[in-house]
Amino acid sequence: MRVICDSSILIPLARINQLHLLLEIFGDVFIPQSIYEEVVVRGAGKAGAKEVENARFIHVQELESPEDAEPYIDPLSPEDADVIVLAKEQDANLILSRDRRLRRRARQEGFNVASLMDFFILAQQNGFIPAVKPLLDELQSKSVLIREGVYQETLRQVGEAVDEEQSP
Repeated sequence: MRVICDSSILIPLARINQLHLLLEIFGDVFIPQSIYEEVVVRGAGKAGAKEVENARFIHVQELESPEDAEPYIDPLSPEDADVIVLAKEQDANLILSRDRRLRRRARQEGFNVASLMDFFILAQQNGFIPAVKPLLDELQSKSVLIREGVYQETLRQVGEAVDEEQSP
């Protein structure tokens, strides 16, 4: 399976020391050079920089045709546009991103896409993590924004939601 990631997946996973889940679930993952620059070079000293730089399973790819990214820029960032172009060039099976605009555009281009919540659900359902809630709570404690509705729906999907009637 050929998986392309953007920074919005890499950084939160690194913040909670769960970057290894990408390796365990997918094996190798690929990122365009611009995502590497965003996370490792411009993000030096920040969450994810060292982890991504040292992750042997994250492969940095130069775009064969960088000019192909131009039509995707605005509303997408140049880095997100590169994610779509790399996915096309690599005939990717999946794009992982928290960015709604990137996911929407990737779907329009015919790609399978998954959010971070989808990734956690997959990890839990396949036995890579025992529960999703502790990871979501840890992300929130590290200032990663998770909308309340998304939080609750994710927990509901994995059978970890607390019934309001049972709450104290």
